[in-house]
Amino acid sequence: LEQMPTAALTVDLNEWRPDEDPQGFIDACLAMAAFGCNVTMKDDIISIEGPAPVIETLLARMGQAGSD
Repeated sequence: LEQMPTAALTVDLNEWRPDEDPQGFIDACLAMAAFGCNVTMKDDIISIEGPAPVIETLLARMGQAGSD
């Protein structure tokens, strides 16, 4: 089995814009675990570590959510 490159992402929910509901994002993060990601949540910090393509997809979605 070939080892995929991994990437990590950390999100501070305190920095989440108040006009957005973080619950959907939290659910999405937890769902990442199903894609082989290691998701941990401590206080209001979510850390996701997993295959780079999966993290990149999540980042792209976050970017779309953040713009207009």
